[in-house]
Amino acid sequence: MNENFLTALVVILVLILICRELTCWYLKQNEIVGLLKSIDSSLKNPAGIENNPSPQNLIKCGGCGKENIKGLTHCVSCGGTLNQFIFK
Repeated sequence: MNENFLTALVVILVLILICRELTCWYLKQNEIVGLLKSIDSSLKNPAGIENNPSPQNLIKCGGCGKENIKGLTHCVSCGGTLNQFIFK
């Protein structure tokens, strides 16, 4: 009787640990999905940049002359550092 009780207790404990691991894995996956969605939305619109900027929101690159959106630190064309004080 005592041996059966101990075996049942061990089996129940193992099942509880397996359920706990599955639950933790599921919650971790949900957190990862949330972070990926946040990253995706940030990459679609970095720093709140407009899709169609007005001319006063453009900065001309000193290296290649390409117009870039104000707020960027590097030129999208040549990769050079943008001088924030040169406006078109």
